[in-house]
Amino acid sequence: MRMTGVVWCVFQRLPGEKCPSLAAVCRSRAVAEMVCESSRREAGESGEPESEWSIAEWTVLDAKTERRAERADQISHVLDPMRAGLVPDEENESEPSSAG
Repeated sequence: MRMTGVVWCVFQRLPGEKCPSLAAVCRSRAVAEMVCESSRREAGESGEPESEWSIAEWTVLDAKTERRAERADQISHVLDPMRAGLVPDEENESEPSSAG
């Protein structure tokens, strides 16, 4: 893995539940789909109520990229208040511009 990688997360929402929970993390979409199908089949054979299954692609950062992202986030926290002075607020927007 050079800078980033991709995994497919399989989520299961049980009957009566509002939020899905993470059921599996797979290295390929095909494997994630097999996990869903296998779980549906097992539930059907055992007579359990069927869960709702979903698959989401997620990007995984390697350690070096993650450290860079953390540093960028720290810098962003410092710069954001400074940028606020550059963006006109509502009071300044209603004043006529002197450039024209």
